[in-house]
Amino acid sequence: MITLTDRNMESNGPEFELMMAGSEPGENKSGDKKPGETPETLSAEEEAQAAHWLAVIEAEQAAKPPEPKKEEGEISMDLRAKLDIWLDPVILDSLNALTTEKEAMENALRKVAKEALIGIHAACVGAKRGSERYNAYVTLSQAVGMINSGKVDHTRTPGEEV
Repeated sequence: MITLTDRNMESNGPEFELMMAGSEPGENKSGDKKPGETPETLSAEEEAQAAHWLAVIEAEQAAKPPEPKKEEGEISMDLRAKLDIWLDPVILDSLNALTTEKEAMENALRKVAKEALIGIHAACVGAKRGSERYNAYVTLSQAVGMINSGKVDHTRTPGEEV
């Protein structure tokens, strides 16, 4: 007999509805248990259904191709596309040419790059120093720069991890 240990089964999911198929409304297949309670043991019919669904789930998981593991700091295709736009030398040179707070605050390219940097940062969270993701993020972050005492500082770098 199978003992139920997973108390997180949803009582309104499709598996539950299939298990309860054929019972009358208000009828409780688990004996004297109240609706919503999980029985401690399964009947032979319920064991057979559980074995069937376990086999179905295992077959579905076996049919899925394994996801390729990414190397630490490897850049996804989506992030690569974003970075290819922003790491263009012409764009980086334009951003790095900004020196004063007034220039930086009025520059439309810097405003858009700063907004894009937020999304790129989210994709780079956890990248270690020296990884491709970390270096790409730092390059763009430094090009956007940080305003400090009326000047644009293009030399600051994030900590060990982004």
